[in-house]
Amino acid sequence: MILVFLFLLAFLFSGLVSEAPTQDDRNALLESGIVDDSQIGIAEQMDWESQKAILRRMLVSVHGKISRFDAIPNGSEREPRLVLANRSGVCFDRARVIEKAARLLGFDARRVFLLYGGWRNLLTAGSKSHTLVEVRTYRGWVFLGTLSPVSGFDADGEPWDVSDLAADAARGGRELKRNQWNEVLVEPFVPLYGIYSRTGFQYWPYTPMPDYSIRQIISSWIDG
Repeated sequence: MILVFLFLLAFLFSGLVSEAPTQDDRNALLESGIVDDSQIGIAEQMDWESQKAILRRMLVSVHGKISRFDAIPNGSEREPRLVLANRSGVCFDRARVIEKAARLLGFDARRVFLLYGGWRNLLTAGSKSHTLVEVRTYRGWVFLGTLSPVSGFDADGEPWDVSDLAADAARGGRELKRNQWNEVLVEPFVPLYGIYSRTGFQYWPYTPMPDYSIRQIISSWIDG
């Protein structure tokens, strides 16, 4: 029984994804110009308008440097240097660059998995889904697009997080359409915080255990 317990524990922890930018991440983001050396850790010193501006600039820069939409194969590294070198990636590949850049700027960031079609699709590979990144600003959590440089600042400059998007999508997507947040489908979805991959194989050691961040999951329960 002890061996079985230890095996299950090891399998569970095999899905944990590291969050902090490494020195190589930092170098790659600086070399690419996505983040400037003078901007590292600057978020807490900024007011609301400055935070909006730097996030928008960062997002435009990321998507400008990743111009193709070919997915990085499962079982392969998808850290910023490789994604930027390939100039290619789908939503969950680009999200890794965006979240690392946001953290380097000094923002807390978390991954949000958008599950369409209900819970029955949670572990069904190939079923409809999407990935967004949220960052914590002075005005709360704000979503950042992973297929286009859209961000959760609406036409009136107000912040939107993924739970706001889910509520609007369930009501018919009036604000989704008004703000041209086209990468979010206008149909009901369940937001799952801290989930990087529901079927695994995206982060070392590349097991079938879903890739996740326990910190982000717990944080979403506490902070919403």
